[in-house]
Amino acid sequence: MLGTGLDAASGLGAHISGRLRINAPRPSLQLLVNRLLPDFLELHPRIQLDLVGDDRLIDIVEEGFDAGVRLGQMVQMDMVSVWLTPPERFVVVGTPAFFARHGRPLHPRDLQNFRCILLQQSAQMLDQWQFAIDGHYLEQKDLETVLDQNSVEVPGLSLYYPSGSKPPPKLRAFVDFAVKRMRRAFQASDYLPDPAV
Repeated sequence: MLGTGLDAASGLGAHISGRLRINAPRPSLQLLVNRLLPDFLELHPRIQLDLVGDDRLIDIVEEGFDAGVRLGQMVQMDMVSVWLTPPERFVVVGTPAFFARHGRPLHPRDLQNFRCILLQQSAQMLDQWQFAIDGHYLEQKDLETVLDQNSVEVPGLSLYYPSGSKPPPKLRAFVDFAVKRMRRAFQASDYLPDPAV
């Protein structure tokens, strides 16, 4: 019975076709490729998916994309947005050797006295210290966090697309699939509301 249901769903997926263009920041590409794309394309073999890694904050409509992926606070107000990942905590990190040589900052204003790496997106400089880290480096003691009491939590990744019209079947299929898959992966349904499609 379950096999019959899956075959039927697969048959429906085969009728959805077309080119689907999605813009996403480069650091999120591995997450999307590993968790979403192979199974989505198997379910919808007639969709041609173009996933473009781009760290610029672009107008997805103007540049010909069907949808985009960005941190929640970076999504334009006139877009329909659904959460893909839970909120993230941004922290300041450094190596133990760096802190041994230069000291540890005790207050955010202390960062003015440190040689630090700044992220610039095109001509726009980010105005907050925000670093994403992979827990692996902390566990191995290759990096240490500082100023933990001053870390900020920001919304997780969102999948977004233009509002004002019903999304085409290829986009709706991707939104539905992505939200269900990511909800299961992160087991964080409180953070991931149902898609408004």
